[in-house]
Amino acid sequence: MISQDEMFDDECAPSALETIKPLLEELEKKEREVKDAEERLEKAKKELDDISGNQIPRIFDELGLSEIKTSDGKKVSVATRFAASITKEKADGCFSWLDRNGHGSLAKKQLVFEETPELIEVLMERAIPFSVKRSVHPKSLEAFVKEQKESGAEFPDELFSVFVLRKTKVK
Repeated sequence: MISQDEMFDDECAPSALETIKPLLEELEKKEREVKDAEERLEKAKKELDDISGNQIPRIFDELGLSEIKTSDGKKVSVATRFAASITKEKADGCFSWLDRNGHGSLAKKQLVFEETPELIEVLMERAIPFSVKRSVHPKSLEAFVKEQKESGAEFPDELFSVFVLRKTKVK
């Protein structure tokens, strides 16, 4: 790396530093502006989420509304979306619940084995170690949870880490 002494000779250094100094000040000013703008944006996003996901849905619920039309022609509704996940810690319980309640086919199985030149057909024959991994695609789980919740079926929300997200839609 070139040192500052090597980069500027004695004649050039003061003028170069004078040229850079206002740019450095402007740089610091812009960094502060960006930081402030990001903080304002984060605050505005939280406020937007609160209005869209809490305040308006609460009023709709209190008044028993599903949709309204404003005087300027906008249609306003509240959509409910379900999110769920199967955590590693709760996977056995989740898959057991799905199996016991007739929804085991929702889970996909995957064979996982160490890299080996042998063919899959002979795994058992030759006692090659393998394991079975079960998983449910996130969108399949989301659709299933939505179906269960909307049908009124009893569902273990905590086991599946169910999260209900409500959002106001304006068209």
